[in-house]
Amino acid sequence: MLPLSGYDGTLRYRGGLHEAGVDGKVSAKTGALQGVYNLAGFITTASGQRMAFVQYLSGYAVPPEDQKQRRAPLVRFESRLYRDIYQNN
Repeated sequence: MLPLSGYDGTLRYRGGLHEAGVDGKVSAKTGALQGVYNLAGFITTASGQRMAFVQYLSGYAVPPEDQKQRRAPLVRFESRLYRDIYQNN
């Protein structure tokens, strides 16, 4: 069983999903290495459709002095992406 956004596992505190308003609507597997952030799973849209998705971000690296702020662009990207998928499908 995959973690459910806002409730358990690696998706419990995933900021981009929470800001998108999709807590309880996304079940997915995360994966991360330095500069790579992945998410693959399913989202239940506002219309009730269950859609498969894969998010693959590669080459995202920030200087060591910016590590505290490194998540902000990722959270913004995910929030906009999943809000759009949820609302428009």
